[in-house]
Amino acid sequence: MEEQKRTVRTIKGEVPKIAYASAVHFCSPHSPMRLTAIDPDIAHPRAVDLPVDPDLHVLAYYTPFLDAFAHQEPLILGDYVVAGFAALGVTLGVLAPVLQRVERAARRNEIAGLHDDILGLLARHRPRQERTLYIDGTLFAADWTVPEDRRRPGRRDSEVQDSTVLAYRRLSPMSSR
Repeated sequence: MEEQKRTVRTIKGEVPKIAYASAVHFCSPHSPMRLTAIDPDIAHPRAVDLPVDPDLHVLAYYTPFLDAFAHQEPLILGDYVVAGFAALGVTLGVLAPVLQRVERAARRNEIAGLHDDILGLLARHRPRQERTLYIDGTLFAADWTVPEDRRRPGRRDSEVQDSTVLAYRRLSPMSSR
């Protein structure tokens, strides 16, 4: 990871402010999560300059949400557009104004200024539920039950449910649970 992160010298002519690698793992099924983060000091002698367009990068970043929402009718949940995928036990969401701006860029080819527009929208929004809402304006909630034999002693996993999943279930006419 350290070597990989040293392979980029500049992005569109600017030295990246942050170039880190991270790995998350669990030593055992019941151990705490461990995070390793590496921020290399210097670029590799053969590092490359990436001519990345920030507007196209933002469009590529959020396009998977457009694709996911195309498969079913999303709902409005507070400031977010959300869709639940019952077969996976997952609820996805995106801050509504962010999604609208990305849709406009994708459908009407209004890509110019997308990066700055999204940063402005995100700066005006403050997440209320830190555990499910992310700084990029996305939401992810999982409703994965833990088999009885894998539960930690003293913890009642079957009773721990994310409020976002519960709210989505109440709103969704298609919820099968």
